[in-house]
Amino acid sequence: METAPLQTAQIAAAEPALTEGMNTLQILSAYENGSVALNDADYYGAMAGNLSSPLYKAALMADGVDAAGDAYLLTTTPLENFTQSLKLAGTGLTPGAAFGAGVVGTGAKSVGWLGNTTATQSSTGK
Repeated sequence: METAPLQTAQIAAAEPALTEGMNTLQILSAYENGSVALNDADYYGAMAGNLSSPLYKAALMADGVDAAGDAYLLTTTPLENFTQSLKLAGTGLTPGAAFGAGVVGTGAKSVGWLGNTTATQSSTGK
């Protein structure tokens, strides 16, 4: 799993104009907002689908406009968001989900939910 600074550096390198003056938290937050699962009308119609980045989509959403610059409010319902996110599960984690997975994985390992994850040997050698 990538660290937040590495992920931020990769995003900033790909989108210098959209990340200028932003700190790590702002970049990851905007990327997270732009990565939200949308219905087809919002994703392809208003947000330019695969032709735009999560940062660009986040900027459009924050400004309340579509890719053409016209006023637009998202129409994706919570149920559509949930079902679309299930369809997109195989595409990878968003920054927030990756951070959450790291925290949960670390916690699970520390309390032993993942079983014995270290090699141990008894004092008798058996």
